[in-house]
Amino acid sequence: MANSGTIARVVVTGASGFLGRHVAQQCVDRGIAVLAPLRRSVDIPAGVEPLSLDDAGWHTGIADFAPDAILHVAAWSSLSHRRADIDPIIDANIRFGAHLIEAAAECENPPALVWAGSFAQYADGGDAYAPNSFYAASKEAFRAIADYYDRMRGVRCLGLILHDIYGARDERGRLLSLIAATLAREPGGLDLTDGSQHIAFVHVEDAARAFLVAADHLCRGTQSGNPVYSVAGDDRRPLREQIGDLLRAEDDPARLRWGARPQPPSFTPDLPELPRLPGWQPTIMLKEGFEEVRAHV
Repeated sequence: MANSGTIARVVVTGASGFLGRHVAQQCVDRGIAVLAPLRRSVDIPAGVEPLSLDDAGWHTGIADFAPDAILHVAAWSSLSHRRADIDPIIDANIRFGAHLIEAAAECENPPALVWAGSFAQYADGGDAYAPNSFYAASKEAFRAIADYYDRMRGVRCLGLILHDIYGARDERGRLLSLIAATLAREPGGLDLTDGSQHIAFVHVEDAARAFLVAADHLCRGTQSGNPVYSVAGDDRRPLREQIGDLLRAEDDPARLRWGARPQPPSFTPDLPELPRLPGWQPTIMLKEGFEEVRAHV
């Protein structure tokens, strides 16, 4: 998507992370100025301006930047937690987001805000809220906060419900990266569940592009009321079927030990039935994307 002219300046949170880095880079590639709030000095894409969250005046820094949109990608993500994780999850997914959206509301011209949600908020399938984790509950709490700011404070909001994001050079230790490494060289194989869960993979480049599409909708005034949309690939079959289609003739399928692990308590057998983000379609099919992952193992 070329820069349409509706968006010239954006704030991107999580710009040092896997998805956030791609969001920030796509903005830079389109000639959009990017400000990245950061908690520490970390590597971010060239051309992105950092904003230290250790500075008590970071809210003013956002107002001075005068963004057209805030792309809120940062999150503390896990489908399980311990007692010690509660405060970090609340800090990352609720407290920081609340301060961020308050900073947006205090701008002379409040920017639009695109926030990242998760399919884990809809663990029973369908479109009804059904969290499978404390993480999912924290994302829904932010959705409620965004509802208020959209309704009462003039911040146009839109949520993107993300699914399983993958891509090359992903250091998060996610499933497709682990499978690619196992097929390539890892001895002993990889213990997996029975693979019965339905899953919708989406390449990181496609997921990143969705944030720009959503921001464009908000800045053009074509969306209102803090709607939520799905960002997922087209293939929603059970995991084991999808992985089977990705194997090469020379691969040893016995390295993937299906059924060696039980399904976790956060097991989500079906995917949510949510409308897809208007104007967005995945362009990188799973087979192509997985070969890219394998090439960088």
